[in-house]
Amino acid sequence: MKKKELVVLSLVAVALIGTTVAVKSVSFADTDRQHEGTILPGVSGFDEGKVLSEEEMDTLLSKVESIGTHYGEFYRVESEDPSIPAEETVYDKQEVKPNTKQIIKEYGVFIKTAE
Repeated sequence: MKKKELVVLSLVAVALIGTTVAVKSVSFADTDRQHEGTILPGVSGFDEGKVLSEEEMDTLLSKVESIGTHYGEFYRVESEDPSIPAEETVYDKQEVKPNTKQIIKEYGVFIKTAE
């Protein structure tokens, strides 16, 4: 019985070590292009891994129609709504709270839809 347990334990150890080595050898980061620009793999109209110029990125951002958050969907409007109080307006998606009604970004204004 001890020999059988030793064989099973050895196989488990080899499997764990092999998996660890395999996972650590794969790098998901492209360190050569990390700071060159924005990479959008698989986006229609762009080659996978293409680095966008600032002009191309601005063009894409100008076409954003909505911003989804945990607190609802915000849709692009023509201009800021002055009737919305400052405490219900944010300038960064990370600042959105349950009472947020308006997101103002450098590429557009987005108003929360009725739930």
